[in-house]
Amino acid sequence: MRRRRAAGAESAVSDDATPPSGLHPTLARQLRRFGVDEHDVRLCTLFERISSTYHEADKERYLTERSLEVVSKEMQELYENLRQRTDAIHAATMEASTAGVLVVDDGRHILSHNRAFVDLWHLDDAALEGKDDRVALAAALPLVADRDAFVARVNDLYANVGATARDEIPLCDGRVLDRQTAPVTDASGRVLGRVWFFQDVTAAKLQEAQLREALGAAERASQTKSAFLANMSHELRTPLNSILGFARLLEAAELDADQRQDLGLILSAGEHMLTLVNDLLDLRTSEAGGLRLTSTPVELHGAIIEAVALVRPLIDDRKHGLEVEVADGAAAVLADRRALVQVLVNLLSNAAKFTPTGGSITVMGRRLGARVEVTVRDNGIGIAPEARSVLFTYYAQLDGKAEHGMKGSGIGLALTRELVAKLGGEIGVDSAPGEGSTFRFTLEPAP
Repeated sequence: MRRRRAAGAESAVSDDATPPSGLHPTLARQLRRFGVDEHDVRLCTLFERISSTYHEADKERYLTERSLEVVSKEMQELYENLRQRTDAIHAATMEASTAGVLVVDDGRHILSHNRAFVDLWHLDDAALEGKDDRVALAAALPLVADRDAFVARVNDLYANVGATARDEIPLCDGRVLDRQTAPVTDASGRVLGRVWFFQDVTAAKLQEAQLREALGAAERASQTKSAFLANMSHELRTPLNSILGFARLLEAAELDADQRQDLGLILSAGEHMLTLVNDLLDLRTSEAGGLRLTSTPVELHGAIIEAVALVRPLIDDRKHGLEVEVADGAAAVLADRRALVQVLVNLLSNAAKFTPTGGSITVMGRRLGARVEVTVRDNGIGIAPEARSVLFTYYAQLDGKAEHGMKGSGIGLALTRELVAKLGGEIGVDSAPGEGSTFRFTLEPAP
C-alpha cells in the first residue's frame, strides 16, 4: 500500500510540478551570504550541479511528506474501523449478558452499561443521562431493603480502589440480587475504574430454601422411621424369643408326625421373623452411623466355620451339601470379625433359602492379586439379569421365592454390601436363572 501511494505521490510531482531551472533559492542565499558571484562563468557548472542536488532533495522530501500523509490517513482509517468493531463487539457482549453490567472510571463517571442493568434496577433515562453513577445510585436506592448498609458498602468499595467483593442485596419487592465487583486495571496494574455485575438470584434462592426444607423434612422422617424401627424391633423380639424358646422345648417332647411337622412350621416361621427383626435393627444401626468396625487380622477359615455354624440348622433342614475351601494364600484377612461373620451368614442364608432341597453350597477363599477373594456359590434358582441391578439396594425383593415360600426383608444384601464397603472391599454376583448364583467379595490380606 505504501509503495503504491508513494508512486502516486511521485506521479503527482512529475505531472504537476515541473522541475525548476536556475539556481536553487537555498544555494543563492548561501552564495550571497559569502559574497560569491552566482554568475561567475567558471563556477556555473558547479552551481548547476549543486542546484540540481537541492532540487532532487526537495522532490524526495515532497514525496516523503505525501507518503507520510497517505499512510497516516490510512492508519487513522484502520484505527477508526478497529475501534468501531471493538465497540460493536463490546456492546453486543454487554447486551448478551443476563447480568446487569455497569462500568465506571475512577471519578465514578459511567463509561458503559447494558439493558439488563437498567431493567434490574428499574432505572429511567434521567438517572443515566448525566453519566454520574451517584445519580443512578440515588435512583436505585428506593428498591433496596437496607439502604444505609447498601450505600455504606458502595462507598467503602469505591474508597478501597483495589477491593473485590461478592454479596447479596435483598430488595423491597422480594427479589435478591447477587452483586460482584472488581477494579478495572491497565497492564501496569494502575486502577482505571470499577466494574459491577448484578444478577437476579431470586429463583435460585427460593429453590435453595425449598431444598433445605425438603432435606429437613426427609431428615425428620428418617429419624421418625429409625425410632419406629427400633421400638418395633425390640417389641417384636421379646415375644418372638419366648415363642421360639417354648417351641424348642416342645421339640424334646413326644410328638406324633403331624404335631412335629406343625412344630417345624412354627420354628421356621419364628426364626424367619426373628431374622427380619434383626435385619431391621442392623438397618437402624447402620443409618444412625452406629456401625463402628475395627480392622484386625482374622483367620478366614475360622470365620467361615463360625458363620456356617450359625446357618447350619437351615442348611441341614434343606439337606444341602456344603464345602469349605480356603487356599494357603488366603489364610488371614484384615477385617472386623463380627462384620465378616455377618456378611458370610447373610450370603450363606441367602444360598440356603434360594436353593432347592438337596442342593450344594461352596464357600471358597483364595488369593487374587493383592486381594483375598471370598466366594459363596450355590446351584439354586439363580437371579434374572434385570434383577441384579437392584439386588444390593434396600427393600428390593426379587420375584423368586425360597423353598419355604417366604421372601426376605429386602435388607440383608444391601446391609451386606455396606459391611463389605466398610471393610474396604467390593461385592458382586454372577448368576443366571436356573444356574445358581456366585457371590464374591474382596478383602485385604493380613500382613
